[in-house]
Amino acid sequence: VETACAGMAASVLKGNVYQFEALSAVLRSMMPPGVTKEKTRGPLREAMIEKRHMVWSEQDYMDGPQENLRRLQSYEAEYARRVAESRDGFRDPRVLEGALDLAVAYLKNYAVDKADALFAATETYCMERGLPWDVKWLQDCATLRCKQARQKEAAVLLEEVAKRTPPHPATLNNLGTVYNMLHYYDKAIEYFEAATEVAGNSEPDKDGLWYIGIAKKNMGKYEEALPMLLQALEGWKREEPDDDVTLGKLHDTVGSCY
Repeated sequence: VETACAGMAASVLKGNVYQFEALSAVLRSMMPPGVTKEKTRGPLREAMIEKRHMVWSEQDYMDGPQENLRRLQSYEAEYARRVAESRDGFRDPRVLEGALDLAVAYLKNYAVDKADALFAATETYCMERGLPWDVKWLQDCATLRCKQARQKEAAVLLEEVAKRTPPHPATLNNLGTVYNMLHYYDKAIEYFEAATEVAGNSEPDKDGLWYIGIAKKNMGKYEEALPMLLQALEGWKREEPDDDVTLGKLHDTVGSCY
């Protein structure tokens, strides 16, 4: 076992995927006969997701590819130490929390395969714990599916979020965005308008104007879309004048209506 573990560590350092996969299979097969998760697990230790612990996913990663990679690798090493120090794996809330934190950090760095692996490994444990772990997993995995151009799967995940939580503007807007990407424009507008209503607004805010305006533009209803997009643009200039990225996107969307 010690030799195999040493070989696995070397395969990680050298990036030898083939050796790593083979050693993973061998080590799993060497577990004592009759040992199962059901036999080794005890009652779950109750825990909530601590926002103050979610530091890796909160970084903006705007320092360039090389620096971002260096930081991400340092987080991976820190997480590996955390996992090594716990005997409970993903049943340990700090280990599970770290996996969700690191997965979003991967998403921000477009490391979608690494994020996908973490979501696959943690799904059962998040669902077992229930709120808020299950909803966090569903929301973040939906983001991953969108980045993978798998919007239909993202819609299923977000619909599940809507079933498990009270109506919330963010959830409704996310559903509207996914259905807009799927070209279900009428359904998207329904969700965007529902988000406005749930937020307690009689009229869409600048975000809602942008979302609905894009859907109407995609439907070819340019005369309805243009005033909404122009109003959204003015709202952004007034409230968030330094948000150059969003302002650029809005200018582009407005221009596509002419």
